[in-house]
Amino acid sequence: MISPNPFLQGFSYTDANKNKGVTWSESTLDEYLTDPKKYIPGTKMIFPGLKKTNERQDLIAYLKSCS
Repeated sequence: MISPNPFLQGFSYTDANKNKGVTWSESTLDEYLTDPKKYIPGTKMIFPGLKKTNERQDLIAYLKSCS
């Protein structure tokens, strides 16, 4: 598990993000990073996603090292 609660004070989140109820793991984060708007329909996230598997794996490894 990477983080059970992605919501931090001082940031705004769409209802779509709040209502998704994600517990972030490597697999959920990989799916999200591939296509955020497909994983959480209704999100206003501008990030288009990372299409290259190795880039997603590197980012997930980095996030795990920080948590």
